[in-house]
Amino acid sequence: MAQLIMALFVEGATDARFLDVIAERTALQILTSRSHTVVEVLPIQRLHPSGGEQAQRILAAARDASGYHLLLVHADADAHSPEATWTERILPGFVLVQEAAKRNEDVCDRCVAIIPVQMTEAWFLADSDSLLQIIGTQESAENLGLRHTGRNIESIADPKVYVNNILTNARRTMPRSRRKYVQLGSLYEPLARRISLERLKLLPSFLRFHADLAQSLAKLGLISHMHL
Repeated sequence: MAQLIMALFVEGATDARFLDVIAERTALQILTSRSHTVVEVLPIQRLHPSGGEQAQRILAAARDASGYHLLLVHADADAHSPEATWTERILPGFVLVQEAAKRNEDVCDRCVAIIPVQMTEAWFLADSDSLLQIIGTQESAENLGLRHTGRNIESIADPKVYVNNILTNARRTMPRSRRKYVQLGSLYEPLARRISLERLKLLPSFLRFHADLAQSLAKLGLISHMHL
């Protein structure tokens, strides 16, 4: 049986709890639907290089991920466009990794960017049904203030504040004993395991990650280029 071993360089520890599960599920979905063989997707290794410029941290992560098949690199777009985030915060690091590989340094030189717009929490909103189930509320999405859907989600200026407002509204209808457990930090991993990948594909930023990951899996020979 073939294996896929990936590492994730992520900006924040909370984001990592969501993105590593999403990346594993996405890779597994692509492989299950397109691979000519059975591939085991191993748990993703989180990397947290610190110090120096972003490009240097990406290079350090690539060195730490030597021997892995893929290095996933996360950066939120924030107020920038995804293209600007790629050019300013991802590409310089990828260039350093490729230069190191040409010098025969031990690095993982197959890198895939993950660039949520505006930030990782925007992806929470792609599947309102799953979000409300994880929160544990019977209120409707509209009553809680969740009115953005599909690609419109990426127009929300501060998704983290948006999600926190939904949680505040949900807590008002809950018994006092439950309210303290309904916090933003409790959503990341459970929602990552439940959220619909098909609904995530309505977001251009996730669709770009999905396409780039599929292309990298094809280069590894795990799926056919004909399926791209």
